[in-house]
Amino acid sequence: MTCDMDGSESVASSYFAFPASAIIKRPPLALTARRAGWVGCNFDLRHIPADARISIVVEKQITPSNEVPHNLKKLNRSKSFR
Repeated sequence: MTCDMDGSESVASSYFAFPASAIIKRPPLALTARRAGWVGCNFDLRHIPADARISIVVEKQITPSNEVPHNLKKLNRSKSFR
């Protein structure tokens, strides 16, 4: 799940590959950390197409839980993205 700049939450479909511009490398973990040197990343949602998102919360309104998986399946079947 991701939190958009406007405070809404969405799920980005695993069907899509994120463009490199959307992936922001984080600094490595400290040498004292359990996973020292491990490098994670953040996603810049401004670089992920809106068509590749499934809304969960929009304008403070929660999408009914039965609609989210349905919308994800509908998105993954869409031929316009293949």
